[in-house]
Amino acid sequence: MTDALAMKTVSLTPTEQEICELLLNVVETIHAKQPEQPKLVLRIAGGWVRDKLLGLESHDIDIAIDNMSGFDLAQHVNQYLSEHGYP
Repeated sequence: MTDALAMKTVSLTPTEQEICELLLNVVETIHAKQPEQPKLVLRIAGGWVRDKLLGLESHDIDIAIDNMSGFDLAQHVNQYLSEHGYP
């Protein structure tokens, strides 16, 4: 049973790393602007996790959001990108 629970190392591609850093920066920006609100928690979920654990390439990342709609998060991401010089 112990072998089945062994820790797996997950390596991110440069693009996945960039996406994760972007999302963390967006969460920090939201929290800085709205400190009275509970801090937003994002989790990577779904097929990406399965594929990574199986050592397979994945072509999308599903993000679970705890207290905001996906639409609202997308608006925050777009605003962050605009404020930081992304087209």
